Parts: sequence; structure tokens; C-alpha cells
Amino acid sequence: MNFRPLILRSNRFMGTNLVNQGLIGEEDLEAANERLVDSFNSGEILRPRLLEIMIYELHVLKEDDLLEHLSKDSKLGLIDLSRVKLNLPQGVTAEECLATGTIPFDRLEDRFFLATTYYYSNPVKDYWEKRLEGEIEWFATSIESLSSGMEDLQGETGGPVGATQNEVSAT
Repeated sequence: MNFRPLILRSNRFMGTNLVNQGLIGEEDLEAANERLVDSFNSGEILRPRLLEIMIYELHVLKEDDLLEHLSKDSKLGLIDLSRVKLNLPQGVTAEECLATGTIPFDRLEDRFFLATTYYYSNPVKDYWEKRLEGEIEWFATSIESLSSGMEDLQGETGGPVGATQNEVSAT
């Protein structure tokens, strides 16, 4: 599946919402968007990168400030995926998790628990709300935590995330 349009939209919404929340200035967003365009032009289109650019390259946003804001203002719980055994819905792929900066890490009947770095991006939330049938409970997570979860996903099956070993062998 081609996630490029979703990645582009999710970054645009994320940046605008960070400005609207007062976490960054418009000049910071412009600089990050320029770097993002350079990244896309060089072929780095597999995942949302705006947060990484702002936090690690331009140093215009502190991830701890963002997580605190999400916890206090949006009333999200925080999760460290390196401390959780992932229990993913059937058929979810590592590619869509990477493209959205989100991992559905657990499920309880018709309720899904999702960890995301892109909560302020409506296209990401819309994607998962349409993708999963049931109620969603959102959690904020750090980029490092998401990376840890992605390593677990990609290492477990080598195929679609949430597939059993028999299903991977059959593909």
C-alpha cells in the first residue's frame, strides 16, 4: 500500500497543530517543513519525520514538553512500548505502523489500545479509527519508545504484524 499521501497529510496536520497548541512557532514549522521536503526528495518517505526533525535536528521542540502537554491538556496516558508485550490486531502491518507513527499494542474485546507519536495529526487518528473496528483508547509515546516497538514488530514475524508463524509461512 502506498502511504505517501497519508504521511504528507499527517505531517502537515501535526505541524499546524503544534503551532496552534503554542508548542512551536510558525518560523520553526517553516524550517522543519523545508527540511522535510529535502528528506522526501531524497527518498525518505517511509515514515512521518516532522517530529524527529523538530526534536533532533532543529532542536525547536522538546519531546518531554510535548508528552507533558499531551498528558495534561489532551488527557492521554503515556506508554513505554519497551515495557509492553505487544498484542496486535490480526493483519496489521509494520509498514502502516511506521507510516503513521502509531502501534496498536493491545486489545480487550472491541477496545484497541494505540500508542502514537502523532496524536496531534487528525489523518493518523482517522486512519486508525477506520482501520480498526471498535473503540480506541489513545496513548502518547516517545519516538524512542515507538522505535523499540517497531523493532519488536519487525523482529517477531518478518511478515504482517499480528500474524502467527503459520500464516507467515503460508505467505
